[in-house]
Amino acid sequence: METKGKAAREQRIKQEAEAKLALAKAPERMQKDLERRSNLPPKPLGDDYTFKPKIGKAVTAEMFKELHEKFAEDLMNKKSQMSLTKPQEPNISKSRPRPVHSEGVDEAEAALDRF
Repeated sequence: METKGKAAREQRIKQEAEAKLALAKAPERMQKDLERRSNLPPKPLGDDYTFKPKIGKAVTAEMFKELHEKFAEDLMNKKSQMSLTKPQEPNISKSRPRPVHSEGVDEAEAALDRF
């Protein structure tokens, strides 16, 4: 009984999928373009390309190793020629003394202290 139900369900799903596929189309302008392109012959792929990159010489691991060693040697030479930074004491100056307050300023500060 279940196998008949499953088979009927699968049959119904298959029919619905086929009906939806038949209805599935691109918009009219796109459909015409797709049909036009399907009628065109495929473009031949040839060796005539507009861009031809310049290919350099082959590079090996030994060449990279030599370059690395030369760079490291040059760097060490430059480092040895540089002078070391000499530490200096900071120039710390004393802060200026606070100005003597006038009577009006003292009263204002006292008013602020009350809060």
